[in-house]
Amino acid sequence: MITWQIEEMDFIFSIFDSHFAIGAIISAVIAALSIIMEKRRHNRKNLNKTGFMPWNLISVLSTLATVMLIALAIKIG
Repeated sequence: MITWQIEEMDFIFSIFDSHFAIGAIISAVIAALSIIMEKRRHNRKNLNKTGFMPWNLISVLSTLATVMLIALAIKIG
């Protein structure tokens, strides 16, 4: 029972040795940042200052990249 838990923990920590896991963490941070920035743009005080960044598109693409990179990290790890 204890060895099974240790092997499971080794598997979980081995996922983070992968470059795909590092990429997934970075893309998750980008996704979170883009969601925050979209909320700030939506709640702006001056309606004439809209900005030019497509935060919704960045959020969707980085979330998709996060999911794909996590799947690759698990498969390879």
